[in-house]
Amino acid sequence: MKAKLVLEAKSKNVSLARDWAYETCRNFGIHGRRMIDVKTITSEIVTNVVRHAYHNRKKKNFVLKAKLVSRKLTLTIRDFGAGFDAHHGHSLHVGLMIVNSLADKVKIRSFGFGTQVKVVIFLRETEVDKVSSVTADLLRQVIPH
Repeated sequence: MKAKLVLEAKSKNVSLARDWAYETCRNFGIHGRRMIDVKTITSEIVTNVVRHAYHNRKKKNFVLKAKLVSRKLTLTIRDFGAGFDAHHGHSLHVGLMIVNSLADKVKIRSFGFGTQVKVVIFLRETEVDKVSSVTADLLRQVIPH
């Protein structure tokens, strides 16, 4: 299962992105504490996009993507802003420390013309409806890519 949302990097869209992530998880059949983790992760990353990515540039969009395959949830947030040195000091930022504590894997890539944060969360069997996983697997078999 996949979902995608494009928003402008404005403060008012932090809550919209967070709510989208929560509802996407619900639509994927995810439930429990992990939904709250995804909301928090989304909020922290999108807040960084709003505060740091664009430095008064006119076009300020970012893209959120969510994908669920079996019990692996991948959340990707990509901006097209200034970028930053992903290997220098990013672990010291409180928001990214929170993200790292809630996710199973976090990968940050900066391209000089934007940054992408990819977060992976491995769900337990009790955290995702079996019907959703089975439906997603069937759809992958029926719909060619």
